[in-house]
Amino acid sequence: MFSQGINTSASLIVASCALFIYDYALTFSKEIDLFWRKDRRAWSFVLFITNRYVGLLGRILELFRVFPPNNNGLDDSWWE
Repeated sequence: MFSQGINTSASLIVASCALFIYDYALTFSKEIDLFWRKDRRAWSFVLFITNRYVGLLGRILELFRVFPPNNNGLDDSWWE
């Protein structure tokens, strides 16, 4: 199971996703105050939301690529 060691690429993806989500958690209250309670028709709002949530979507899709859901429980193939 652990004979070949940890997959460095998968570990780095998990670490970067964790930091990305942590940053979202830290800045979410400021996002609400600065963008969601203001005029939503401004270009700054559109650019901010596009930049912020396209990146989040990309991270989520990357996690699904590294850890594909299966019907048999946990998938240990990323350790290989």
